[in-house]
Amino acid sequence: MIALVAANTLPLVGVAFLKWELADVLLLFWAETAVIGLFNSLKMFRIAGPSAVPMVAFFAVHFGIFMFVHLMFLFTLVLGSAARNGGSDGLFESLDRLAGASVSWALALLGLIASHGFSFVVNFLGDREWERRTLEQQMGQPYGRVVVMHITILFGGFATMALGAPGVLLFLLVFGKIVIDVRSHRKERR
Repeated sequence: MIALVAANTLPLVGVAFLKWELADVLLLFWAETAVIGLFNSLKMFRIAGPSAVPMVAFFAVHFGIFMFVHLMFLFTLVLGSAARNGGSDGLFESLDRLAGASVSWALALLGLIASHGFSFVVNFLGDREWERRTLEQQMGQPYGRVVVMHITILFGGFATMALGAPGVLLFLLVFGKIVIDVRSHRKERR
């Protein structure tokens, strides 16, 4: 759990010291959700071996659709509202700005990947969690995360339109995600 909390503090560093904006944080959360989907596929393979291929393929397509829709919400609500509020000129300027912050953003993403990888190796493989789950249970496991991501994007997008996403709001979003991730981690370990 220490790795989880430590990795989740990286966006706070980005907000506090690297001038990350809401789009940076939400794109990181979105990318982390993709990482969760990838590790879930690995977990499914560990549970069922090669016979998991059809379920993993279905999961990849289904989860991928959710990821695509969330990305479209993110671009529409967050980046579009920034343009309307006199912030960026839209998607391309926001992506250029993110590319300028790419080293810190990539390091934050690598930290989150390391956290999920550590959990996979130590908890799922090392503690043999895979023996206590069915393929169907594991396939459904990350969808709670999809719901949280959807709510975060909607909340973040509407907050950006209403408030312009001050730093305090960004800290609250990141802190809220840490709380949700810790609860999810504890629930998954039960």
